[in-house]
Amino acid sequence: MSAAKPCLLLLSAGSLVGENVIDALGDRRAGLRLVATNTEAWAPSLAHVDRVQIAPPTARAPEALWELVRDLVAQERPLLAIPCRDDDVQWLAANRERLAALGVQAPVGSVAGAAPIADKWQSAVFSVQHGLPFAPSAPADQPEAVLALLERVGWPLLVKPRAGFASGGVRILRERHQLDAVLGDTSLLVQQYLGSVDALQAYLADLERLGVPLFNSFEEAKYSLQAFIGPDGGLLDAVVTRHAMKQGKSAKVELWQDASLDELSRRVATAFASAGWRGPLNAQCQRRPDGSFAIYEYNGRFTGASSARALLGYDEVGMALSAFGGLAQPPATRQPAGAYVLRSPRSNLCAQR
Repeated sequence: MSAAKPCLLLLSAGSLVGENVIDALGDRRAGLRLVATNTEAWAPSLAHVDRVQIAPPTARAPEALWELVRDLVAQERPLLAIPCRDDDVQWLAANRERLAALGVQAPVGSVAGAAPIADKWQSAVFSVQHGLPFAPSAPADQPEAVLALLERVGWPLLVKPRAGFASGGVRILRERHQLDAVLGDTSLLVQQYLGSVDALQAYLADLERLGVPLFNSFEEAKYSLQAFIGPDGGLLDAVVTRHAMKQGKSAKVELWQDASLDELSRRVATAFASAGWRGPLNAQCQRRPDGSFAIYEYNGRFTGASSARALLGYDEVGMALSAFGGLAQPPATRQPAGAYVLRSPRSNLCAQR
């Protein structure tokens, strides 16, 4: 253990979010000790931390993870524990008081505040309660509600895991037999398709004419509302970005100026703060064919575009260091509207652990 540098604990640091947190630290990385948990030892981002502890999957063994983290805390004395996967967000919300008793803060809120983040059906219910424009949705295990949704919005529909992330497991349904195949599944949510139906039809026609590409993806621009709620429930800052997507990841992240999205971001932050949420908060939106915006999911953590936002002058990791870790940070300089970041893979030389 090194007492010379403040220590941060990154849960699931081998994830894309973990990579983004480390990148967003920038020059500050040299002045910190980074301790990480991860289920595997090979992830590229782990080459940039000081210590890695292999941990059980969070959702499968929450108490075993607590015992491991408790021992790490005793040895390393981190100031801050940062979640880098959705399961870690829920776990930290459930254990934040136990960690606080050991001197470790976490940029998360209450278990109640985490509920509409963890489950996309609860996201929809929460949004209706707070007057937020969430994509019309129904649980797949409520067939009457699903059929009422179909009657209301028509084809196509999306089906997605209620607890999913990064578009994993999302499918586009166009016919009744496809919908019948998912009805009754307690793990799935059926949702209105927000994208361009004409673009979808053209894409499918191309597949029928030319065959299925080896690398197959159907993605449209998304709008990301990122806010940071301080420990006292106040909004520290918020930003709107527009993302060009490629294979489920942000290839271009652009500062976006839209008064309606700025106002929606504040409304989302206010609603979640009142429910007990603290720390980073993300709402993913898509533009409807009529030009309005609808939210389709929430995240209570940093994201796979956090390092891009840092380059654009939105220092969300710095906010966590300052507001929750007690490490004061200089103010960031926001780039002008329209500034953007292009993202590309980078190579990492990793020594054998």
